[in-house]
Amino acid sequence: MKTSTLLISILSAADIAAAEKFVVGPPGFAQSIGLNVTEPEHHPQLAARQAKGGGSGRTVVLKNRTPQIKGSKSVKIRYGPFTVRGGGANGGEGMIWNQPTPKIAKPCSSCMIVAMNAGLEYMDGKDANTDSLMWLHHMVLFNIGKGLTDATCRGLGLPHMIVGTSVANSERIFSSGNERTPVFFNPPWENTTNIGYPVYPADRFGLITDLMNMNPGSKTVYLVMYYDYVEGHPTNFKEIKPVWFDVAQCGISEVNGRTAGSKFTVSAAPWTANFNGDILQAGGHLHDGGAAVDLVVDGRTVCTSTSVYGTDAEIMNRARAIIRGEVPPLPAGVSSGSTPAAKAAKSKGHHDIRHIMSMGICDPLVKDPKGLPVVPFKITRVKTGQRWVLKAHYDYKTHPGMKKGNTNNMQSVMGIAIMFVKTDGKRAH
Repeated sequence: MKTSTLLISILSAADIAAAEKFVVGPPGFAQSIGLNVTEPEHHPQLAARQAKGGGSGRTVVLKNRTPQIKGSKSVKIRYGPFTVRGGGANGGEGMIWNQPTPKIAKPCSSCMIVAMNAGLEYMDGKDANTDSLMWLHHMVLFNIGKGLTDATCRGLGLPHMIVGTSVANSERIFSSGNERTPVFFNPPWENTTNIGYPVYPADRFGLITDLMNMNPGSKTVYLVMYYDYVEGHPTNFKEIKPVWFDVAQCGISEVNGRTAGSKFTVSAAPWTANFNGDILQAGGHLHDGGAAVDLVVDGRTVCTSTSVYGTDAEIMNRARAIIRGEVPPLPAGVSSGSTPAAKAAKSKGHHDIRHIMSMGICDPLVKDPKGLPVVPFKITRVKTGQRWVLKAHYDYKTHPGMKKGNTNNMQSVMGIAIMFVKTDGKRAH
């Protein structure tokens, strides 16, 4: 049996259908496993360069966003540009569906990343967000290199394949939706300055980008990553490993969005913990209509990442604070453990509804969040043999979800959480 035939027979029909949405990959990769490939929806002249490992824009050195960490530096890197088609005169949405870029610029050659967050901006540097009908729908950042394995995906991983790698030599290290949750491995509510994610010279970063445009005409944007890091690998630094939970674990993360007005829960396949370490934090990702993401360990709910909805103005204010390297507090009257119903506030967003502006962060060391979107993680350790399950809860009656164009059909949804764990050992490289 040919390798391509074997791979196709193992992948599910749903994943194969989804794979046809991915537009480019390493030269000849998609064709080698029998997938149909469509033209990219960003600048055509950039497609070849990105497929060969470009996709990196300008790197800008920023004012240090983590001055409490000795020797740390902060940079912003633009990836793209991407031109997202419009939704047309009659409304609807234009999409770039899971656009892979197999190789992108790293913030450093050899370093420890201590914090990072994602954004979306126009060519002139202005934030692209819900107020101008643009969404950072979903992005995934990969690290590919020796000594790396994806903690939760075994066998074949479709996201890994389309950035030219496998689950055996790569891991998904960061993700963001339009809530743009920042990741701080040494957060301001803790007294640590020596925890980071290791990057080595031979490592390669890859990217999957999913963008949405609700404007009638096309828009050109850059995906932006903000990185804070320390050069080299100081001996006193502890390493972290990401653990990716997903309702479609080794697929494209999207599942059926059910029907308008429904309330439902989608669960991921169980993960049996395969390493030991101290939990730093975890945060969820949902689409509009989502209420919360639960992490359940051996039958006990240990983390609830709750969605908070806001107006365009509130979303923009939070985005600006996150760009500065802050964890902005929630609006007055909103706690991190619960979220108010999405009120019928008029905005220029999709279907004139509020949108998710924040997802709660679970942290075992937090005691008094002081208005931050942070709640206690009810356990402190990942232990080999634990049974972990993610549950994503949706409630369209409380939080109107997104519909496909002007129809009454619901868009697909996601349920994701990323947990960062301080490992007991060091990565081999």
